[in-house]
Amino acid sequence: MAKAVTLKVRARADRMVVDFEAMKAGARRFVGRQYAAEHAERTPKAMAAALAPVRIDEPTAYDHRSHWPRRQDTVEKPARAEYMIAVKRGDLLAADDATAKLCGVSLAEHDKIHAAESHEEWEEPAAEEHAQ
Repeated sequence: MAKAVTLKVRARADRMVVDFEAMKAGARRFVGRQYAAEHAERTPKAMAAALAPVRIDEPTAYDHRSHWPRRQDTVEKPARAEYMIAVKRGDLLAADDATAKLCGVSLAEHDKIHAAESHEEWEEPAAEEHAQ
């Protein structure tokens, strides 16, 4: 029996892709994210966004990303059309060469995006930023 084709992907900082296998089982999940209801478990960037003051005259929408922070590791998903389209659109980032080739994207470009977004999201702000 042939081995099922899988994709190795990473969540993108500002995108949320539904985990279709979890949804089929009756659970709400997002690819490459893990639910974190507590503020202490949120990333520094998500925490800053959650605590930022909001102007009363600006319309706002509730942002669920702070409750679903990205996992830093790679996720393996079946090579179904929805995930392949998400990789091609940039909603998910390819984590290996086979996934990039299968989805028709540049692994180098996806690695570059992941590195930049990871630096912004997971790195602590510099000490002088706290002093302001």
